[in-house]
Amino acid sequence: MSHEQVSTAERFATKIFRSLARLYIAIHRPKIVIVAGSVGKTSTKLMLAKFLATEKKVSFMDDSYNSGIGLYLSVFEKKVPSHATPIAWLKLLLRVLGHFFKHYEILLLEYGIDRPGEMQELIAFARPDCAILTAVTPEHMEFLQTIDIVGNEETKILAASRLFGVVNSADVDQKYLKNIKTQLYAYGSHEDIATYEIVSRNASGSIVNFVIDGTVYQSQKTAIISDALIRQISGALLMAQQLGVSKEALEATIPAIEPAASRMHPLKGIHASHLIDDTANFSPVAGIVALQTLKQIEANRHIAILGNMHELGDYIEEGYAQVGDEFDGLDILVLVGNMSVEHFGSIARTKGFKQDKTLFYFDTSTEAGIFVRDKIIKEGDIVLIKGPFGGYYLEEATKKLLARPEDSIYLTRQSEFWQHKKKKLFGKSLND
Repeated sequence: MSHEQVSTAERFATKIFRSLARLYIAIHRPKIVIVAGSVGKTSTKLMLAKFLATEKKVSFMDDSYNSGIGLYLSVFEKKVPSHATPIAWLKLLLRVLGHFFKHYEILLLEYGIDRPGEMQELIAFARPDCAILTAVTPEHMEFLQTIDIVGNEETKILAASRLFGVVNSADVDQKYLKNIKTQLYAYGSHEDIATYEIVSRNASGSIVNFVIDGTVYQSQKTAIISDALIRQISGALLMAQQLGVSKEALEATIPAIEPAASRMHPLKGIHASHLIDDTANFSPVAGIVALQTLKQIEANRHIAILGNMHELGDYIEEGYAQVGDEFDGLDILVLVGNMSVEHFGSIARTKGFKQDKTLFYFDTSTEAGIFVRDKIIKEGDIVLIKGPFGGYYLEEATKKLLARPEDSIYLTRQSEFWQHKKKKLFGKSLND
């Protein structure tokens, strides 16, 4: 099929699956729970899904489908076909129709926006009974333009919630909430109804105390190392409690909570090193948190492999500068991609990093991974790999550094579809 034919087929499929998704919701009337926010949506959704599934029948998608046809298919727990042929679409349609015989108490969805007006379109598709807002931070700034536009767009999901909303007070400015009439429950700061305290942390995980609406979860062992993700656990616990899940069920589940693929995921590296794979995406706030977490973990050397930050629009200089402020305390910096080299490179040089000694530049993630594997990494090092969604695929640098190749299952974009695209881009270096 030509590109035009494929686009026409996909547009038609989008209309069909949107209509079917709305019909399914109208027939089964599940409680609709939405996760939205600039960052942390997928991680929070998957945490919440685990908590809810202990005592509720919950439907959710184990991927970051949050708009368009992906969102509509996630109502049926289905994914877009790898090869969009008419036969593939027909088979998918039949599986979707079969899903109408399944009933769930809760439908858990993720909403993502990149332009003004999109949140209202998502709400028109399926209005939430309750929603959790993870953050209001710079995102898709080439379209959303200002942080006030982001805030006004993202908080629409709370205002639309029929029952209540849950909001991260640490990453959502109160000024965006002042006109919202919905009952709101907050997490993220010590004054909120849900709080947390990190007791200890190492390269493999953390010990955390949670207090959720008066319920105490003492000395909980988690596989999470990032403050931001631990904060999202507290939000997911709060939402689950409000939806009626018992303390016993939640407490038993906390140790099983793991980071979503390539979202601050701790992994074992070669030569008895440690890795933090955070290659699902790269925004300024996420970059700051990732570098802060890296430096908080005791290690012989702290190494960061950083790709480009895209979609910043007029926020580009400020965004790169904010992340670059965290370079102090790093031992080695490896930059991948034209924007990373240009913006991060100039910041690093002002902070005393020396090219070809403590500062290295690469065009591709595979080249960077091979170099760090063969020339840099040593016992006791900890390496953060942080990259954008498209084009450079920094997860392939992580793959070069894994102590156990089978741990690549924890990396993002490892399906046949993505590996085919990467083979075309990287050639032989993909598997070197």
